[in-house]
Amino acid sequence: MKNDKPRSSGSDKTGKPRKPRTSETGGEKKYSAGGKRAEKRPVVEKEWPSNRTARPATEASEKKAAARPTVRKMPATGKHGVPKPAVEKEWESSSNDAPERESRVKRDGPRPSWKDTPKPASKESDAAGPRAKSASPRPWKGADRPASNEPDATPRPDLRQAMAPKRYINVYLGLGSNLGDRRASIRAATGLISKEIGKVARTSHLYETQPWGVTDQEPFLNQVIMINTALDPRDLLKEITKIERELGRVRKDNEKWGPRPIDIDILLYGKRVVRDKGLEVPHPEMHKRAFVLVPLMEIAGDLEHPVLKQQIDELYMACDDLSEVIRLDY
Repeated sequence: MKNDKPRSSGSDKTGKPRKPRTSETGGEKKYSAGGKRAEKRPVVEKEWPSNRTARPATEASEKKAAARPTVRKMPATGKHGVPKPAVEKEWESSSNDAPERESRVKRDGPRPSWKDTPKPASKESDAAGPRAKSASPRPWKGADRPASNEPDATPRPDLRQAMAPKRYINVYLGLGSNLGDRRASIRAATGLISKEIGKVARTSHLYETQPWGVTDQEPFLNQVIMINTALDPRDLLKEITKIERELGRVRKDNEKWGPRPIDIDILLYGKRVVRDKGLEVPHPEMHKRAFVLVPLMEIAGDLEHPVLKQQIDELYMACDDLSEVIRLDY
């Protein structure tokens, strides 16, 4: 039979009275419902009423307010720092002021707005007078853009052509001299070619040969060089003529094989063939002259003639010119 006797809060399951828990000091511990020790908090009374009225001024607050710097409220400013004029908002006025407002507008005109205030002039505009137009033209828009065929339209540069890398061509030049210091003339011509036309990539030895055509003159010194240039054939001929003139060459119309301080001929311009007035590339007589084929065979023996379709050494073997070509090692 179950024990219907109610159990007191100070007894255990057996009904025996429970021993109170004591602390190390011997006092009885008190716990709240959550198991933590209950502590009494002091009740603090508010110093001012609950309706949040202003706290009464004290001596310390008055000293603090007196030490605080005075802040001056600046008037509202508009654009460029110009003060905004006080403008009355008409919608705030009552309807009874309408007749007075109409008479004032007729008499004084409408009140100015801060947007109508003129911009203060800068030092540059003061010195130049009225505001000048900008030097750079405004960008064209829509239909205002001039057509490309109008004279005012600025042509746009071809960026693809400007940014394209230069194409260098291997050009073979024949040099000869039989007046004055022949060796110095050829050396000076090579230096000017390297400076004005393009890099000198290959040079043959100097060869002493007999005159061609007109035999009653001094023997020639001949040399063939290969250069890398980006000039077209016509511009290349202009530069060569300028170099010859600078070294003392004077061209005469009726003189073809006469003596000369320097002579520069365009033998080959890559694989290009040019037949123009005053300019023929490849040189039309190169395959008939031993003093051209021998130094050219030294630096480009396997080079193919773009018209005859034969290599240089093959052209030399088939050449009918039996004149003596002497190589100089000094």
